Amino acid sequence: MFLYHGTSFENVPRILSQGLLPRRSGNGNWSMPESNSYESRKDAVYLSNAYAPYFSSISSANTGNKRALVEIDIDSLEQDNLYPDEDFLTYSSNLLSEIGKTVEERTPYFRENLESYQDYLQDSLQKMGNCCYIGIISPTAISRITTWCKDDVKILHRLSYGYVEEKGGVTPFHDQEDSQILRLLTKCFAKREFQIDELLSLCQKKFQIDDNFDYDKTKDILIQEMEKIEIVYDKDYDTI
Repeated sequence: MFLYHGTSFENVPRILSQGLLPRRSGNGNWSMPESNSYESRKDAVYLSNAYAPYFSSISSANTGNKRALVEIDIDSLEQDNLYPDEDFLTYSSNLLSEIGKTVEERTPYFRENLESYQDYLQDSLQKMGNCCYIGIISPTAISRITTWCKDDVKILHRLSYGYVEEKGGVTPFHDQEDSQILRLLTKCFAKREFQIDELLSLCQKKFQIDDNFDYDKTKDILIQEMEKIEIVYDKDYDTI
């Protein structure tokens, strides 16, 4: 099973040599000057099968136009180090009575007590597409790395970034279409096999696009955009 980590292209050489490192003392994607309520765990690496392309766009290290997607074979990881995403626990209807009534109260609690909720790992992946790994992810667990320039994938960026922003950010899936669109987009950026017609049909239904939608033209543009996503590392073939 593959999960993904979105980051800046400039991090790729370090990731290939050192692996994916927890942020330790650095700022995370959710850093807020006035509060630490939304900070990620300093000892964890966050993975997703749905939101990684979005995370690549908001990476705190992203100073340029080029993004990267790191594919992890989680069968290569220590399974006991995999945990649910604390944001999923915060929003989980099954845990509403656990602590606090607001996101600001609940998020720090679940972040600090994550080890008590490992049984929610599969729910976190199924219902939000996210989880975290406590510790360093070795380079040997990396199966592929792809990169792209934001300006070369305008429609795909609009779907993976703009759509997530409009639906309220990184949240549990609103519905089955939401889940499928985000997971298919991730496969697209990872250059893994999927049906582009399925993605287009889901988007047409989800966004209630009218009959004037030029399906064939949009499909051609998406194919052109996907061709501009580059595989820079593949474990089966080493560096390309």
